[in-house]
Amino acid sequence: MTLSELRLLCERATQGPWLVEALSDPARGNERVVVSDPHAAYGGIVAAGLKNHENADFIAAARTWLPALIEVAEAARALTASYEEAPPYERTSEENDLCAALARLDEVGKP
Repeated sequence: MTLSELRLLCERATQGPWLVEALSDPARGNERVVVSDPHAAYGGIVAAGLKNHENADFIAAARTWLPALIEVAEAARALTASYEEAPPYERTSEENDLCAALARLDEVGKP
């Protein structure tokens, strides 16, 4: 999956921030829900009902943070465009580290 595809997923999803709320329904036990509207007790869009609280926390944080992280990655890519083609020995170690991190992004989601 590319950054562009990830950005499109974010744009198509319900807007953030998403939050985790505890359910007060005894029939559902100790379940948490990921919701889109903090002011509507379960009245916002419920994205997930989860017994695993860590997964609920992750889903809410990912939806909230991903758009900003995509912007940072795209800005970094634009910044490195001018020196990315230079051989590594002509770049600073910071430039090499940034190029390597961006190259790892290209590998995410590949089979």
